[in-house]
Amino acid sequence: MLRRYAREGVAPLTPGVSDEVIKEPQEARTMVGSDVTAPSDREIEVLDLIGQGLTNREIAQALRVSSSTAKTHVHNLLRKLQLSNRAQLALYARAQNRTD
Repeated sequence: MLRRYAREGVAPLTPGVSDEVIKEPQEARTMVGSDVTAPSDREIEVLDLIGQGLTNREIAQALRVSSSTAKTHVHNLLRKLQLSNRAQLALYARAQNRTD
């Protein structure tokens, strides 16, 4: 279902809730500052694909890597962006206009 929402550009949460989901990690990054490592170019590619609603398997196929590697990239993004789950990554991608 999240995949359909991402494709249609619709947040699966109410606007107020999705705003909070996006705002909290941004505030956390501001507080931490330079201690947060920026995502790599490859992780940004993965973020774009998550924003488009792709699964780890589909990301792996698109990038010609193993599913395990795709999963590692997702895990690294969650850690670096201080997010809790894939839905937050998709919302973050959308907020950053990364859903081309």
